[in-house]
Amino acid sequence: MGWMSMLACLPLIGAGAHPPLWCVVALWALSGVGGAYQLAANTAFVGAVPASGRGQAFGLAQSGILAGQGVGILVGGAAAQVLGPETVVALSGVLGLSAAAILTLGWNQVRGGVIAGSREHVEPVVVTPSSGGGDELSGIPAS
Repeated sequence: MGWMSMLACLPLIGAGAHPPLWCVVALWALSGVGGAYQLAANTAFVGAVPASGRGQAFGLAQSGILAGQGVGILVGGAAAQVLGPETVVALSGVLGLSAAAILTLGWNQVRGGVIAGSREHVEPVVVTPSSGGGDELSGIPAS
């Protein structure tokens, strides 16, 4: 997940070199491939949040993401007025790559303990046949 998040930011740095349009499209496509880390991030988030509070946690997370994107658009637009869009995209790539690298290195140091701890708390689900012969999970009795 961490390496993919860095891949999402790294190609954006190339925009600072003022490449031709076809190269910009290729760089942004590569950045989009790196954005697939969000699938793993969502899966990890679901696994870390208790089921009873999952809806609230997703609501808060989505609200925070939207607020952050809104602020980013405002700041990026203001900076692009002064520095130019290519420079702002490249600087955003540097900032994102730096943040992703720091978080990835930190996560790699604690990952083993977190994974081991999560496996200890998982209770196995045991399904036993009912004496009535029906489908116990759906509540449909045998006929």
